[in-house]
Amino acid sequence: MKYITLLLLVLSSIAYAENPQRRVCRLNGAQFLALDITEPRVDNVGICFFNEKSLMGSISLILAIHEGKDSQASKAFKKTKYTTYKTCKDANAFKSLAKDTNGKTYPLCLFSDDSFIGEQTLIDGWYYMHNSRLTKLL
Repeated sequence: MKYITLLLLVLSSIAYAENPQRRVCRLNGAQFLALDITEPRVDNVGICFFNEKSLMGSISLILAIHEGKDSQASKAFKKTKYTTYKTCKDANAFKSLAKDTNGKTYPLCLFSDDSFIGEQTLIDGWYYMHNSRLTKLL
């Protein structure tokens, strides 16, 4: 019994210490990825990756889900309910390429508040079927 209690204590400590960015992705049916960007600055960013086609910055999702606030990335995505974007620039964002640890490249739209969304996610918009999980969260 003593060992079971100790095991439960260790497991609960591990679960409690989970990275909030990873946690928001996992709890909402997305995979968490850490990506490296070099433009406009060198940084490592966290994304929630839905359905292998839809991605948004994990911090934007934390803000939306837990604080009821929209980042510029989530505001731009919500605007696709009634407007379309053909480029990141159309949404007043900077296009950047991010890479995962395997060297796979992800085009992102980076906003002035440091939020971001996948370029294709933004272009495809609110009603695209691969973005349905993301639309439900926002």
